[in-house]
Amino acid sequence: MAQTKQTCKKTTGGSAKCGVLLKFKKLMGHGGIQVLKTVQSKGALPLGEKAVLKPLYHNIFCLFCWDGGSLYECSICPHVVCTKCVVVPVEFQERINDPDVHFMCPGCHEMRGKGSRGGPMMPYFGFKDCDGTPVLKVPATIHGHIEMASWSQICSNPILVLHFILTILDPAGSPATTMQHKLRPYRPNDALQFHEIIFDIGMDAKADLHVESMKALVDCLKHLEYKHVEIFIYTHSETDQGDIWGGFEDDEFVGKGRNRLAIPGDPVAYPVDDVSWIPPLLYGM
Repeated sequence: MAQTKQTCKKTTGGSAKCGVLLKFKKLMGHGGIQVLKTVQSKGALPLGEKAVLKPLYHNIFCLFCWDGGSLYECSICPHVVCTKCVVVPVEFQERINDPDVHFMCPGCHEMRGKGSRGGPMMPYFGFKDCDGTPVLKVPATIHGHIEMASWSQICSNPILVLHFILTILDPAGSPATTMQHKLRPYRPNDALQFHEIIFDIGMDAKADLHVESMKALVDCLKHLEYKHVEIFIYTHSETDQGDIWGGFEDDEFVGKGRNRLAIPGDPVAYPVDDVSWIPPLLYGM
């Protein structure tokens, strides 16, 4: 059986041949300016119109103690406050659960509850009915203090991370890998979906194989629920022009039998402002 020898080239970047994937067309805008399409849902509001802020989800960590437990959900923003940090008298605990009662977190109170400019801060009651009348007879008792900006959030909603890695690189050194290791202990089960995709689209034939693998990935991901998507492309850049390495040319084989050698193909880089190579990489288009 013939033996082949492969010698990996240096993976610290360097010069690379400028490539073009002919099968993927550029998107051209007015005046020949290259653009990317923007997808907007049918329900999205046109620019210039104001939308009422309604939280589609809520955090699972208290704004004050950064812990979980029994939580009050703000009716205006995704903030939540636990029952230990905002104390409600026993006689009002049933009333605050009525459907006509709304909870406002201290952050929203700070932004909306001030009097006239420069005036004193209004007392914080937390719970109000649909007419804006405080449910509690006295201001709410707050234990602890906010250790960050009142509008900061501890994001706990599901995140999808797509980590694209050039075929010759070790993913262990990528910022995306480090990030997911740091976040994993703080995420609920299945709230952090992390997928590593090894790519090489240096030639059209390799791009075709990548497209098929991306279609399979899309079939898997479409059944998941996530609110945010983070995309990392971990690759090299060409030293002279700053172009991004997209893959390699096909290997060349020389010799016969036991003396047969595989010469790795040269790297192929694509201009940063040439988006024609991004769709097959990210979307499998």
